[in-house]
Amino acid sequence: MGLRDSPKFGPNTWEVLDVPNRSHILFHVGNHSSDVVGCIALGDSLFSNLEGVGNSRKAVDRFKELLAGQESQQLIIEEHCIRE
Repeated sequence: MGLRDSPKFGPNTWEVLDVPNRSHILFHVGNHSSDVVGCIALGDSLFSNLEGVGNSRKAVDRFKELLAGQESQQLIIEEHCIRE
């Protein structure tokens, strides 16, 4: 992951890098899939219907706080099952 300046989400927006045939995979505020179209919405809770996340702005602020002062970070993606 690395930082970029996003015209829509502002400076210091985190982006997933080095994904074949993809670009502009950003971490930003969003509560529903329609808010993120190809990006990643952070949240601190999951809606009961599994169609979105809660408290996204708070989660993005915390994410940026945890990564403050860094320009890049390793991202590890693991597959897990969410149970209803």
